[in-house]
Amino acid sequence: MRLKHSGQQLDAAITKVMSDYADVSDVDALATDVKAGKKYVSASKELTTGTMPDAVVTPNVTVTGDEIGDTESDYPVVITPKATVGTAGYVASVTDGTAVTKYIQTESKNATPSTSEQTITPSSGKLLSQVVVGAIPEEYIIPSGQLNIIENGVTDVTQYASASVSVPLPKLNTPSISIEGTELTITNPTTNGNFTNGYKIYADGDYVTTYAAAVVDLLDYIDEEGSYSITVKCVGTNFLDSNASNSVTYGVAAAPSISVHPQNASYSAGGTATALSVTASVGDGGTLSYKWQKSTDSGTSYSDISGATSSTYTPDVSTVSTYMYRCVVTNTLGATMASTTSNAATITVTAVSGYTVSVSTFGQDNWIGVYDGQSSSATAVYEGIDTSLTPVTISSGYMFILCGDQNASNTSSSGGVSIIDQEYGFNGWVLCTVTGNGSIYVENACYVEGTPITLSDGTYKNVEDITYTDELLVWNFDKGCFDKANPICILRAKTALEYNQLTFSDGSVLKTINQHRIFNIEAGKFTYPMTDATPIGTHTLNDKGEVIELVDKRVLVETVVYYNIITKYHINCFASTILTSCRLNNIYPIENLKFIKDDREIKSYAQFNRITRDEYEGYRAGEQPEDINADNSVCYGDKTVEDYIIRCRNNSKPR
Repeated sequence: MRLKHSGQQLDAAITKVMSDYADVSDVDALATDVKAGKKYVSASKELTTGTMPDAVVTPNVTVTGDEIGDTESDYPVVITPKATVGTAGYVASVTDGTAVTKYIQTESKNATPSTSEQTITPSSGKLLSQVVVGAIPEEYIIPSGQLNIIENGVTDVTQYASASVSVPLPKLNTPSISIEGTELTITNPTTNGNFTNGYKIYADGDYVTTYAAAVVDLLDYIDEEGSYSITVKCVGTNFLDSNASNSVTYGVAAAPSISVHPQNASYSAGGTATALSVTASVGDGGTLSYKWQKSTDSGTSYSDISGATSSTYTPDVSTVSTYMYRCVVTNTLGATMASTTSNAATITVTAVSGYTVSVSTFGQDNWIGVYDGQSSSATAVYEGIDTSLTPVTISSGYMFILCGDQNASNTSSSGGVSIIDQEYGFNGWVLCTVTGNGSIYVENACYVEGTPITLSDGTYKNVEDITYTDELLVWNFDKGCFDKANPICILRAKTALEYNQLTFSDGSVLKTINQHRIFNIEAGKFTYPMTDATPIGTHTLNDKGEVIELVDKRVLVETVVYYNIITKYHINCFASTILTSCRLNNIYPIENLKFIKDDREIKSYAQFNRITRDEYEGYRAGEQPEDINADNSVCYGDKTVEDYIIRCRNNSKPR
């Protein structure tokens, strides 16, 4: 029976066979090519088992080179071969190769000493292990110990060498120097020992001198004006000079050159003078200073003018005179000075026709004389009772006041009147220069009219209205507290042409005449307010017991009437709320507003013969010191406390 298949059926059958069976006709592997135990289909389409055994990899190493060998040395090198297989295959394992030990081949060389540099290199293919340098031959050894060096610095060592050896002289170490004034001080290094026997001194690099000592006055060797840079070298026998020291500057001052000299001038007494001046210069960088001098004997002799130390000076032309003035200009450079004196200028001061002077005293019908000149033998411009004294005219430039039975103490002047001499006490006198209108006062330390005085009940009463029955607020310095007291002295009214105005931190304003004292806490006593004894910032006490500060003080020109008050026993009072008094309140030092009493002897009333018992007690006369002017009071005329008390009595209002 014959089966018939379509073409499509045949194609499907062929495809089926091809997918199930592979074509092995091209296989060329043999069993020895396949790892033992692994199967494969051979080209003959038979299933076959491989027979190729597993392999073991063992690396080896070969080392060659002249510097490497098998001879044992101090430098062995061990080499172990190693191998790796990245992917497992027919290589079953990897083992290290056998370690090989090789040695670096070294050599030793000898060298002969030489005066030249030598380079020792190894032989080809060798490494140097050591170089042996032979000993210096004995004939080349310079013996130890002292060598005698001859004068030119060469010592003969031919017995030890084939030639002479030059040995340079040693050099001394470098000194240091300093200068004060013209004195140069040299510090020799201790490392120089005793080998230094002098010092060479140089100025601006030029040799000046050799000095043996370490301190030298340069002015003995360098006196030519100029500025110099000084250096020093140490010197010594068989030694080279040291290097130069540090430098210091030394100067010799040059005399100044004056190009403008003071000029002659004439003035009227009391006029305004133009300042004398000099213009000077110097080229050495020094500092110029000035000293003005005055001659009162037509240039025969000159004396220095105190405080006149600038390039200008305004001469005093207040009085008739003919004086000569000159200026000494000094250049200072370092510690040296040189001076040049200017030409002298003659300043002539002539008299004027006259000035008006107001003379003020206590005004109690005492005799007084006023003279236009330097003594009572000059022209009298007033002689009579002081209560009738009116302003006088002075033409000579001088005024002489003879006080008669008036006390010439506590005098002061203002304006163009200056006190130049006086004799204090009763029947004293005062000599003044008069260079302009002005005034002079004799004893006037008081309060200006209208000054409120604090009463013990806290109310106020003007000074001109105070009576002897009023109880005033006072400070008790024995107990350190407020107290009350009646006046023991109320001075009569007088007139002044100016007054002092003192302003305090609490707003209080006190107006006084001349030097009426206020309490000074810092000083521990009552001090003059218009002097340096009472500077701005001084603290005092007011009538409320507050500590306040002086913040301003000034002199005001105005005609005023003034008075004064002294209280019984306590001596002080509060004026314009300020604690004030006189010198008699400075019996003892004061601390914390209390007297610090000493062991002085208290004088009895019997030791006084010119004052009453009330005055003795009221002024505390027995406790007052022997010298009541010990605190530099301007009232030098009162030799004793009795003088003071009697003067107060004579000038007081009647009771």
